[in-house]
Amino acid sequence: IPTVPIPCGPAVEGVPDGRRGLRGTRHKSVFVYDAKERKLSAALFDLRDDPYERHDLAAERPDLVAAERAALKARLTALGDPFAAIL
Repeated sequence: IPTVPIPCGPAVEGVPDGRRGLRGTRHKSVFVYDAKERKLSAALFDLRDDPYERHDLAAERPDLVAAERAALKARLTALGDPFAAIL
């Protein structure tokens, strides 16, 4: 998945490389964390207009990436997922 770098919190002990995402009826967002580089990246796809997920909208829609990030952080926090700490 091509991704756009976004700022994230410091590396969190016990949170390995990984990815988490949200899928709604219109959009899908994927957040990828590289623990070694301490880098969080995001990808965003419009599932209605781009069902094969070939055009990453993250750079074009930072507002939607921020909203998806906040929603994902809230869900992961509620689930007790340590990945929430880096969002």
